[in-house]
Amino acid sequence: MFNEKEYDKVINNHFKEIENYIEKISIPDLVAFYVYSGFNNSTLWEKSLNKIINTCLEYINVNINISNELVDNIKKNLKNKYNIEIINLDPLELRTK
Repeated sequence: MFNEKEYDKVINNHFKEIENYIEKISIPDLVAFYVYSGFNNSTLWEKSLNKIINTCLEYINVNINISNELVDNIKKNLKNKYNIEIINLDPLELRTK
């Protein structure tokens, strides 16, 4: 068994791994799909990528800082999964490759 200090360390590491997964995998994937779906259906009304990210974060009730790494991961997902390239972030401009 773990003592309390060891337990806290193990649990904290576990939660950090989950947070890392959410920030690096789940959120970029969700935002990329949101942009892809909105682009295909002509329903992107947000004016910037940051607003789209905030909409997605509100949808899943998560609060994180929008970092360059997050934006880069979203761009990679859009490019690799949906063949969409971001030309400009604000206002958001997209093109298919």
